Amino acid sequence: MSSRPGAPSCWTGRGSLPPPGGSPRSCPGGCAYLDEAERAAHLVVLDRGRVLVQGSYDQVRAGFAGALTQADQPVRAEWCWRRGRVLHEYWPLGDPSAGTTIAPDLEDIVIALSLARRNAVPS
Repeated sequence: MSSRPGAPSCWTGRGSLPPPGGSPRSCPGGCAYLDEAERAAHLVVLDRGRVLVQGSYDQVRAGFAGALTQADQPVRAEWCWRRGRVLHEYWPLGDPSAGTTIAPDLEDIVIALSLARRNAVPS
């Protein structure tokens, strides 16, 4: 979370996603293992007991839509999370208005898809 009073908060640490409308503070549980999952022949990622995404890493990456940016401050707190000291923000329609566009890894993809599900973005 931001240390500045009044600044938007973003996901930090590990845990579960907040309920819709809740304050985003953590990434989905199991993020520590997603770097290993990139090497698996087939992935099945669950979110609250439902399949979020499946296929090989290359298929999951190729099927990911939208854009991911890195910035100092979020534009939309409900679409952002922290990876260590770095802030990432997901733009489902691929139209970022701020930040530097970056290539997502599997952890970014899982978080972004979880956010899209929570924020009811059609896939």
